[in-house]
Amino acid sequence: MGKGFGLKTQTISIKERKIYRHFLDKLLQVTEQGLEKGQLVYSVLETNREKLNDVFAEVLRDWAASSLPNLTTSNAQKKAKAICILSYWLREFSQGDKNINLEIAIAGYQSTLQIYTYTNYPQEWGNIHYNLGLFYRERYRGILADNLEQAIKYFKNSLKIFNYETFPEQWARVNHNLGATYCQRIYNDKSENVENAITYFENALLVSTKQAYPDKWLTIKNDMASAYTSRLQGEEKQNIEKAISLCQEALQACHLNYFPETWAALQNNLGAAYLKHINSQKEKNIESAISCFEKALQVYNQEDFLEYWAGIQKSLGEAYKKRILGNRSENLEAAISFFEKALQVYTQEIFSEDWAAIQKSLGFVYYSREFGNRSENLEKAISLLDQALQVHTQRSFPKEWGLVQIFLGEIFLSRIRGEKAENLEQVLTCCQNALQIYTPEVSCDLWAAIQNCLGKAYFHRIRGDHRDNLEKSIIFFERALQIFTREAAPEIWAETQNNLGNVYCKRIRGKASENQKQSILCLENSLQVYNRETYPETWATIQGNLGVAYQKLIEGKRSDNIERAIVYHQKALLI
Repeated sequence: MGKGFGLKTQTISIKERKIYRHFLDKLLQVTEQGLEKGQLVYSVLETNREKLNDVFAEVLRDWAASSLPNLTTSNAQKKAKAICILSYWLREFSQGDKNINLEIAIAGYQSTLQIYTYTNYPQEWGNIHYNLGLFYRERYRGILADNLEQAIKYFKNSLKIFNYETFPEQWARVNHNLGATYCQRIYNDKSENVENAITYFENALLVSTKQAYPDKWLTIKNDMASAYTSRLQGEEKQNIEKAISLCQEALQACHLNYFPETWAALQNNLGAAYLKHINSQKEKNIESAISCFEKALQVYNQEDFLEYWAGIQKSLGEAYKKRILGNRSENLEAAISFFEKALQVYTQEIFSEDWAAIQKSLGFVYYSREFGNRSENLEKAISLLDQALQVHTQRSFPKEWGLVQIFLGEIFLSRIRGEKAENLEQVLTCCQNALQIYTPEVSCDLWAAIQNCLGKAYFHRIRGDHRDNLEKSIIFFERALQIFTREAAPEIWAETQNNLGNVYCKRIRGKASENQKQSILCLENSLQVYNRETYPETWATIQGNLGVAYQKLIEGKRSDNIERAIVYHQKALLI
């Protein structure tokens, strides 16, 4: 999730700084009494909530840097321990701004490392690095990608102390968190990050077994399922089936009443896996995904788990966008409603990536929308995708940027407003942009989809030489058919055959009789998939196209060709 806040600085007077020092002294006096004095610490924090800000974090750092080195060893150790306890309770403190509470906690832990060194206090040093890893993984300020790198660095440092042989529980805990962080990681190759995450989860399971640590085992299984859902290496179908298996295995041992949050997380991950599942039961899988997301909302309600609640609203939007069962128009309206609920939480300022992803999905929904004015829906779709591009830039998110270019190309192809000639030129621009990212090596399916879009654009193109445009249209459609075979993608293959048939019917270059025969062949090919029972409207359109083709046919007896044309036109009128 995209997070970003600028670091804040404040200038205060010497008198005000003394007030903050007094507040720090008071907190340290309480925390020196031990970790069990949490309620007493909270009482002081609640009374002085207005002082929990960047100034206090700076005062804490400055005091630790100037004072700790000058204390005796025992006093320095005593103060460092108190700061660690304070940092722990600040992270747990639910009042005030949790982001600044975390910044103060980070400042506290980092300042104690001048006392708790790797050589003199190895276990304390390892614990501090582990906690700093947790804090940076949760951090909102700064750049998310950089925070995750810091978290990885701190977790790996802690493993220098917490090895499998001496500290198996801590070792497993760090491995689990490293796995979770690698799942989120932005830098480096995504495929490699997921593989690392899976390895770390497998390490953690060597210690956190179902029998010894059932709660930890459940959480790791859940996180591992999430990794397999997003895995790029191996066969996608097998990865998704592995994710489903992991969730189902964990849910057998996870009861809603005993582990409600873990149960909800497992339902959420199971839903995500079903939504991506590739098999012949697509309709059933989408319904299973919706059911899982709805179960997760039994726990992840808006009041107590706002961020998780928003994530599930987003997932439900994706599910209803793809839903086959029920009324298509109503499903799309439901998708819009779910996405809009998610946007109440996923704002551009705080969750920029999630916000952009929802803009993109909403753009697709408005492009497909049946309710409302078609022209307005298309303009809304363009606006939403343009907003997504504010975040999904070519440099930062090349693949997402490329996908948006593909969507925009399809929308400009259908656009009602604006000059048609200019809209078609926009299609060509968007497709050429997308081809910078999606080569056949990167994604043969998306590359072929772009070829298809270019074929349509050149067929309808107004600018340029009409004969050249038709030749280019044929080239692009034929390229698409190299990937979209009847076996691999029957519907797209049939659509492309129909489009090719229409191009050959209007082709100027080449022998007219050959063009006409090729047109009829392509149109008849498309009817191998587009039958009357399953695709009545498309079937009728192709019947009409065949009628036109036979009207133009030169070869054969003219009267026979006209009779066949009449038969096809009559069939077209049946629907």
